[in-house]
Amino acid sequence: MSHFRALASPLLVLSLLTSCAGEGCDTNEPPVDAPTYYQDIAPILSLNCASCHQEGGMNPYMVFDDASFTQSMSGPIAAAIKEGSMPPFYAEESEQCPNPWGWKHDPRLSEGDSQLVSAWAAAGGPLGDPNTAAPVPLPPSTNLDGVDLTLFPTTPWTTEPFGEVTDQFQCFSMDPGLSEEKWLEAFQVVPDNLAVVHHVLTGLDLSGASAALAGDDGIYDCFGGFGIDAQFIGGWIPGSSPIEFPSYSGLRVPPGARIVLQMHYHMASEPHDDATGISLRWSDSTPVREAYLGLLGNAGETFPNGTGLQAGPNDSGTAAFYIPAGATGHTETMSFDAPPLPRRAQSFMVANHMHYVGTDMRLWLERGSQSPESEEACLLHTPSWDFDWQQFYFYDASSGNAPYIYPGDKIWMQCVFDNTLDNPGVVRALEEANLDSPQDVYLGDGSLSEMCIAVLGQVLDVPMVTEDESHSGALAADISVPSFSVQADCGGPASLSIDDDGSVSGLAACGLEWQGALLTMEYAISGTVVGGSTGSGQIDVTIIGADGGGTATWTGTMSGDSWSLDFVVEGNFGGIGSTITGTIDVNRSR
Repeated sequence: MSHFRALASPLLVLSLLTSCAGEGCDTNEPPVDAPTYYQDIAPILSLNCASCHQEGGMNPYMVFDDASFTQSMSGPIAAAIKEGSMPPFYAEESEQCPNPWGWKHDPRLSEGDSQLVSAWAAAGGPLGDPNTAAPVPLPPSTNLDGVDLTLFPTTPWTTEPFGEVTDQFQCFSMDPGLSEEKWLEAFQVVPDNLAVVHHVLTGLDLSGASAALAGDDGIYDCFGGFGIDAQFIGGWIPGSSPIEFPSYSGLRVPPGARIVLQMHYHMASEPHDDATGISLRWSDSTPVREAYLGLLGNAGETFPNGTGLQAGPNDSGTAAFYIPAGATGHTETMSFDAPPLPRRAQSFMVANHMHYVGTDMRLWLERGSQSPESEEACLLHTPSWDFDWQQFYFYDASSGNAPYIYPGDKIWMQCVFDNTLDNPGVVRALEEANLDSPQDVYLGDGSLSEMCIAVLGQVLDVPMVTEDESHSGALAADISVPSFSVQADCGGPASLSIDDDGSVSGLAACGLEWQGALLTMEYAISGTVVGGSTGSGQIDVTIIGADGGGTATWTGTMSGDSWSLDFVVEGNFGGIGSTITGTIDVNRSR
């Protein structure tokens, strides 16, 4: 799949302008019913393209707010949209990899908008009447709300001018200054110089080891990863939205941890300074559930239980990660047990990672004995892998539009490689290494080595909205554990359904820190409203992954559309006696 490069030269633009011929290049007056630039197309291009195609941006040579220029580019614009190369989004749905959940932050044009652009180009890109132009909206805001801290490198990095080196990779190690553990709720990369910042990978350095690699400016050389054992937690490409973890979840960040940005710079004709940073938003309280992010892949052998690297082409007897020079369509396949969690989880983020020799990667689930589903579920397929457009793909787990992963499931991945000169990535890697013919490729960190990695983000499936919800609000509980002299708060969402006959059902949840672990407490509520103003019933409390529980009665009063329920639960959780005193306050939601 071809696509416009992120940084086009004036000569490239000129060649596009002068080479356009045939359909999409006819500048005669359009039919009356044809879409026009001013009335139909300008708003679409602004919303979907202007975050990159702007003055001072990644592609300043192709800006679509000039009507005549955009008209002349109608054919290439429509072709790029039709083939799916613009806006860049490399996850594809197919019979081999259907996606019934959809993607969050999917930048691709709607079918209706795509058809409008195609019809406009086919008519020659008519301009229409500027006096009756449709309002042109600004690109959607990608600013993160509620930022608590923004970090920048102490010294900007200066890129090299375009020449023998066309790309540079640098890591910025940043210290959020944590003296105690915090929960990261959301973050956003803040690009400084869009003329050279191509994409950014974000990592959480739990040990702080990146500080030793960095100089006084906090910057060190890196390629493909972070050079240390760090968690991939997301990334940025032009137009990216902030990364927000699913509702009532957070990523644990211990004291001493650092944030690492792996910067991919695409060279410009002159040196540029860049000081890209990152904005962080911490959770105000302990989350209900933990966001788990992990890497799977890069297995160099088959494990004793049969998972890991599978035997494939070019292997002689035992499985080996080896891509011989000249191989095309070469596959490396791996399987891994799903990360052990106490109940089913929802995947909220997936990504894949290879280097220059990679061309295609697919990630899927093989269902285990604890799954009620039998058919495999494809999580991600990027059949047109492009190292320059590494993206993180998000499911909307907060709304339930996300795949479930059950304990006992297996995660499979298959990476496809083309180690020939027909692969532009191989040509590029060889040129940078001053080589002229393909080399045997093995597992490793370098540009002439390869990887096969998946990034998987999960949260426990914790119900937070009851069926037929009529009231929603919050739980506030005080947990007392006398045997450990522990007194702690526990808060979270609450949801009730109060029927016309007065029957009450509902649920609530909260998160409790306990000896370095996050315990999710679930509350099941049932009862009856009496006379429309008072109520009582039963509340059952359990902790995910712990034996035992507690049961008590609740009493409640109504004021207008608001309900307040009080309870005291004496329970035994995992052999530990505890008292839970709490209040649930809800308001009518329908």
